[in-house]
Amino acid sequence: MVETAGSIAWFTMDACWMLGAESLALVLAVPTIILNLVVFRYLRRTWPSGLVSGAMVAWACMNVLWMLHDFRHIGWCLVAGKVFLALGVLLIVVAVLLGRSEALRTLFARFRRLRLRA
Repeated sequence: MVETAGSIAWFTMDACWMLGAESLALVLAVPTIILNLVVFRYLRRTWPSGLVSGAMVAWACMNVLWMLHDFRHIGWCLVAGKVFLALGVLLIVVAVLLGRSEALRTLFARFRRLRLRA
């Protein structure tokens, strides 16, 4: 449920960013990051699972920093966003190297953004 709430906050933040609703997008950045961090509380306690979740948080941080750069033209935000991009890629590579099948299963599950159950 926390993961779905984080995905909805993220999706809404990105929609606001795309539509130019700067204030709402910036407000939604906070729950997007917090909810993606809270996911760690509910993880299976394995390295691949933690690394993939870390990559998701890195992706969310990259997205927020990129948005800040676009809205506020803060130069260091784009540089920091690129650092989070590299960190996310590194975390995924390490997760796959440590536990190939579990990491790939976790990746596919986590990168399906809106997992709603009927």
